[in-house]
Amino acid sequence: MSTRPSDRDSALVRLARAEWGRLYDTVCPVVARERFRAVPLALASVGLSALLHFVHGRSWGC
Repeated sequence: MSTRPSDRDSALVRLARAEWGRLYDTVCPVVARERFRAVPLALASVGLSALLHFVHGRSWGC
């Protein structure tokens, strides 16, 4: 007998509500509605972090 994805998801939702309460209830609909708006920002932050890591590791004066 396997666990259905909806059962697992509902368990995760219950855990999130128990931990974060009203914050989860407020943020969840917005995240579901505007899911992909954060993708460009996430990609830009990863790219800038990689660039910073690369530049930081270079020896510039030798």
